[in-house]
Amino acid sequence: MQPIDTSLIGNRSKLAKTVGADDNSIIVTSGEGNLFKTKTGNPFYITVRSSTVMERMLVLSVTGDELFVERGQDNTSIQRFYAGACITVEWNPAQLLALIQQNGFANSVPAGFSGIIPPYSIVTVQNGLITKVENGKC
Repeated sequence: MQPIDTSLIGNRSKLAKTVGADDNSIIVTSGEGNLFKTKTGNPFYITVRSSTVMERMLVLSVTGDELFVERGQDNTSIQRFYAGACITVEWNPAQLLALIQQNGFANSVPAGFSGIIPPYSIVTVQNGLITKVENGKC
């Protein structure tokens, strides 16, 4: 797998149309697809939320305002989302672990790692494993 791109952390948009459980792409608000294009073309994670459900997805590529994704990432279940659901590029356990691995560490957090990661994500670590990442609201 290509390295995970974290350059878009903090970018957000909304779904332009409903996404069903079988869909492998999502459409963001018209003209906002550029918020999800990386300079490297490497994959990155997004979180999609509505008032009652949440799912993490791995974005593999972006064409215009359409994001092509792998659904149900980072121990989340594939959900149905309606237009207007929030899409955020934010830290999550899988994204943070991928970044740590890219920097030469194993499958756990280095000793002494804790704290807040910009933009203002709180990371919870238990027994050397990332168990929770709390981000701001959409």
